[in-house]
Amino acid sequence: MDEQRNPKLEIRDDEPPEPAPAEPTPVAPRKSSFSRRLDRHLQKKAEADAAKAAKVKPRKKTKRDHRNHDHVTGQFLPGEVTDLAPDVVTFAGKSPLAVMKTYLPHLYYAESRAAWKVFLKAAFAEPLDAEEQAVYRQCTGRTKEFVEAVREIWLICGRRAGKSEIVAFLAVYLACFKKYHRSKGEKILGMVLAADREQAGVIMSYISEMLHSNKRLEALIARRGNQFRETQKSIVLTTGITIRVNTSNYRRVRGYTVAFVLCDEIAFWESEDAANPDHEVLKALRPALGTTRGMLICLSSPYAQRGELHKTYVRHYGRDESRLLVWKAPTRVMNPTFPQEDIDAAIEEDPTAAAAEYGADFRTDVRALFDPAVVQACKSTHEERLPQAGVTYRAFVDPAGGSGQDSMTLAIAHTEIVGEEASESTVEVLDCLREIRPPFNPDDAAKDLADVVRSYGLNSVTGDRYAGEWPRERFRAHKVEYELAHKTKSELYKLLLPLVNGQRVELLTNPRCLTQLQALERRTGRGGKDSIDHPPNGHDDVANAAAGALVLGVNALRYRFRCVVPAPATEEMRAA
Repeated sequence: MDEQRNPKLEIRDDEPPEPAPAEPTPVAPRKSSFSRRLDRHLQKKAEADAAKAAKVKPRKKTKRDHRNHDHVTGQFLPGEVTDLAPDVVTFAGKSPLAVMKTYLPHLYYAESRAAWKVFLKAAFAEPLDAEEQAVYRQCTGRTKEFVEAVREIWLICGRRAGKSEIVAFLAVYLACFKKYHRSKGEKILGMVLAADREQAGVIMSYISEMLHSNKRLEALIARRGNQFRETQKSIVLTTGITIRVNTSNYRRVRGYTVAFVLCDEIAFWESEDAANPDHEVLKALRPALGTTRGMLICLSSPYAQRGELHKTYVRHYGRDESRLLVWKAPTRVMNPTFPQEDIDAAIEEDPTAAAAEYGADFRTDVRALFDPAVVQACKSTHEERLPQAGVTYRAFVDPAGGSGQDSMTLAIAHTEIVGEEASESTVEVLDCLREIRPPFNPDDAAKDLADVVRSYGLNSVTGDRYAGEWPRERFRAHKVEYELAHKTKSELYKLLLPLVNGQRVELLTNPRCLTQLQALERRTGRGGKDSIDHPPNGHDDVANAAAGALVLGVNALRYRFRCVVPAPATEEMRAA
């Protein structure tokens, strides 16, 4: 009865027992970051091995590199820049054009560089076709081609012709693809010279960009750890050559073994009448190129008819027997993409200057003012003359601010009467020269020069209108009156010219003064008016002061401040 009342309590033997609880799943241990990277590496390696076994080559993603665009025309050029360029070793001894086509196709295929390829063929004695021979004859004046590669190149080309880029390529070619014999421990340099280091940095920038434009060339740059051994002034290569900027000083280019030298804008280097003339720099460089059979490459747009660039042009241009390659070409011949309207505008403004800048013609309106031999004939044996009793002195100052590149200079001179009474004449004698080079404190410089003026018994000095009232105030503070000159610098030099040519002046043995006088240039303007000034990158501070003091003795320029020294200056007078 109980079983009928509570069926839930009925126990049946045929029901299965309840399942046992499942054991918990063990948690996989966490892998380290190294293990995960290793797994990914092994997985990629397995996939690559499987693809290689199946001979399935992964498709390369092509990309257009900005280096394949001509920077002048902007067009895309053939010759993809890839990392699979031939090994540099296999191209050792190849021609420059073969190297350019393989490693720097953006240069080879550029339409604006067609004439430069003719230049490279001519320099390395490669055969020319009929069209190339016409360009060769036009730019060299020669009828015969070279039978072997030249060792000295002179490029006289107009502005924006592309000469800096091409010589930068030659530097890369000569440093990377040519072998040089050297002794153990000997270092070989490739020098880049210019009027200053900043100007030489332009070519260095081209060289650096070309080396980094191709992985094969970039691999030739030496490393220190993960860093390239490269600065703005030097690049060290694994080929054993260091390309670097050097000072264009004949004392500082000696003692090196040199593979090549690039002399940029050599027309604007100091000429033969300077303290560091261009011909002395070249004389110091040529022996350094002898053991390596290296190449000397001089490039510039033309300027005055002086200096080594003009001399080389006169001696070797158009001469078939010459072993030098003198390449003279206007801007549009070497770079036909340069705008003609810019050249036309320059010709309309100044035809003579435009002919030099774009036509590669030497300027006919720029010439030396003094004959160096005549200047040397006027030099005396005195470095300085002390004050003398009974002598009328005069002083001229060329002030400067002290923070730029100009010096503050002072010159003191007097007039002497020579000859018999019947044939007496006057000679302007330079007695004292002072130069204070920058940097300097202008107030201290004015005080020092005023002391020198007073030591010669003078209480006045003449100078130009530099800085308005400042020179007059500073000299007046030291008991010296500052008078304004009534002649400009060019007019002073013009008055000095007949005195020097007639040897009616006696100069001091001052190298700075003699050098600056000999470097002065006479320029004829568009209106026919002459102006006289120092050459580009030059100075005339000492020459200006000397000219002012000397020509003050001319009757038309004698001023009221002249003073007669009653007796030689003593220490008491200087102290007063």
